[in-house]
Amino acid sequence: MDPTSGHVSLETGKRMSVLTQDHYAFDDFPVLKTVVMGNKDLFAIKEEERTYDTKIDDAVKFIFSKMTDSCRQILHLFYFEKMPMDKIAVTLNYKNADTVKSKKNRCISKWSFSVFNYIR
Repeated sequence: MDPTSGHVSLETGKRMSVLTQDHYAFDDFPVLKTVVMGNKDLFAIKEEERTYDTKIDDAVKFIFSKMTDSCRQILHLFYFEKMPMDKIAVTLNYKNADTVKSKKNRCISKWSFSVFNYIR
């Protein structure tokens, strides 16, 4: 078969993705990634998004490691252990749940600002 001639018609608003003819070229990739690879623009966007997500993950981990022990403890107990504020207050010897909530909000504020500056 000669791939140098022919006609392809496409409905309005539809897209077509094209892969190479090498049947083995995509064996090492998951199906969804292979499908996306057929659309070069979409693939480039997805790869850029993945790179950005990795950058954010790295920033979050780095900034978290640089936080004070009290911030790390509160955030860990609240977000990972799903512990309520009143129990965190008792566990970490804070006056009450409102004190912990204020501290958590300050920690999140500093953390968000630091992550934003880290990835810029």
